[in-house]
Amino acid sequence: MQIPSNLYIWQHLDKQESYDDCITTSNLIEKWYQQICKKSISVGVEEKVIIETKEHIVDVLDRMGRLYVPRSILELGETGLDYLIWADMIVVDGSRVGFTHQSILDYFISIRMMQQYLEGKSIEEIIGEKILESDDIRYYVKFVFYVILGQIAQPDENIKEFVREACKHDVYSDYLLNNVIYGNHTYVTILREFGILQKWFEDEKRKNNVFVLLRSIGKDLNEEDIAFIKEYSFKNEEDDRNFVNCFSHDITQEKDEVFELRMLFYYRYPELAQELYIDMKSMMKNCEVRTIRLISFWLKNKIKSKGRTIYHYEEELIYESNLFLIENGGYVLDELLQYIPKGNSWEIQYSDWSGTDVYKHSIERATVELIKKANKAVINQNSELFWVYYEPYMGKNYTIFNEIILHGLRFLPSSYSNRVISYLSNDLDKNIFDYTSGADEQLEMAIEVLKVHTALCEVTYLRTFENAIERYVSPSA
Repeated sequence: MQIPSNLYIWQHLDKQESYDDCITTSNLIEKWYQQICKKSISVGVEEKVIIETKEHIVDVLDRMGRLYVPRSILELGETGLDYLIWADMIVVDGSRVGFTHQSILDYFISIRMMQQYLEGKSIEEIIGEKILESDDIRYYVKFVFYVILGQIAQPDENIKEFVREACKHDVYSDYLLNNVIYGNHTYVTILREFGILQKWFEDEKRKNNVFVLLRSIGKDLNEEDIAFIKEYSFKNEEDDRNFVNCFSHDITQEKDEVFELRMLFYYRYPELAQELYIDMKSMMKNCEVRTIRLISFWLKNKIKSKGRTIYHYEEELIYESNLFLIENGGYVLDELLQYIPKGNSWEIQYSDWSGTDVYKHSIERATVELIKKANKAVINQNSELFWVYYEPYMGKNYTIFNEIILHGLRFLPSSYSNRVISYLSNDLDKNIFDYTSGADEQLEMAIEVLKVHTALCEVTYLRTFENAIERYVSPSA
């Protein structure tokens, strides 16, 4: 009886079958028992005999409250018993007979309980009114009964009524919460539909149960759950903060309605967004607009990262070889360009917006890299839009904008080569230097632009650029 039951059962299961759906000991026992019954025919024993033998042994053990009984008091033939002994489900210890592990007996007892309940017997009739408080009833029997209850995909009216009645009693409801309802959206819905969640929320002693249950189904919150949360939101800050904790940590998986509710809480309590952890690259691949809205919110409210524990900025984000593409380039620019600082001060050049410190990871720097990728998307869709977006910032010597503009110019098609070279020639000091990308040389990005467009522009524009180079004198000279 000391053999770990799961390991023991695994050793006896048919290795040819799949067990992906076996997530509990009860699942394993049921699977093994089915295989034992199925194989009995191959050795000349009727499945009916096996079932009757097992039922009789369970009945006697349950009635006597023992793990073993004398073999002499069992009223059954030898065929079924010998087969179950051979199959290693039953063990004989001297003159005593019992199951090879206590959990097997407890499982079969629990199955009987559930069958009796479905037949209309009350819970008190089946297991006694004081069972949950009694030390004489093995915990596993109680536990398995509730686990089986939780595995019923579509509870009928009898089960729903049992849940409602059980929730009136502290002992019953605690067992139900821990072993049936927690993480089970079907049963949480039953509580909501019966008004139990509402009643608990209005009871300070039980209110936490509501938050615990909503948190347990955070990934599966539906419209009705959202309506429930909205009904009790924005009346008490502590409650609001607990509601936010009910949402899934994986924003990519939550429904649009849940995300919109999340944002309502963030608008009311912006500091709560600091606790959000995101994998930016993954989010941009799976929910681009949602990610940009969050970034815009962080920037608008000046919410700073507490290191890499809050925002997850993938280093690959800055590499051109990274192939994740932005689909809504215009939307990204509309949302994020407004936050790019205008100016060329020393403070901007060495701020969180700058990439000069390769070890600095900030929401601001990630924004710059996302804008660069958005520029490529915009150019691919409509090159003229790039010029429309950035012309107001060209020639202004805005440090961060210069980096962004220079990066985008090299992706413009040949039809823009004359315009690009003309722009660079107009004011070399304001247009060709990059101070914030982190490149080894300040002219590195301009050189990449020139490689593309000097080969494609008309000769007159090329000559104009060459003349500008010849006349250029650095202001610091």
